[in-house]
Amino acid sequence: MVSSNLYIGTYNIRSYQVHADELQIEAEKIKYDVIGLAEVRKCGTGRVDLRNGASLYYSGHADKAKDGVGFFVNPLQKPQVHGFIATSPRIAQLLPQIRHVDRRRRLIQVSAPATSSREPSEAADDAFLDDLA
Repeated sequence: MVSSNLYIGTYNIRSYQVHADELQIEAEKIKYDVIGLAEVRKCGTGRVDLRNGASLYYSGHADKAKDGVGFFVNPLQKPQVHGFIATSPRIAQLLPQIRHVDRRRRLIQVSAPATSSREPSEAADDAFLDDLA
């Protein structure tokens, strides 16, 4: 019998460029369909197909490698992804079709701004909450 479960995890990668190989190696050791990623720190928005067959969907700032969220999608789950919505560098949505479930689901990856005494955070917090709403 085919399972209708979707195995989801989340990981604060703290820079995809630095930890990409490590993520791929460690992901092979677990059962997963999608891993939500925070602090991807990759410029722009897009999809990258990786050597191991997985895909990285990501949303970041257009001009700087800061913040960013994304999804690391298992090679077997890739055909089931029907969309990716990059709301902001801190909010992204993946639209997978779950086996034997008629309705599409929406996975949302969110990375809230950290509170810092070095920068005024009220404006950043307000912008983030507006995007989240």
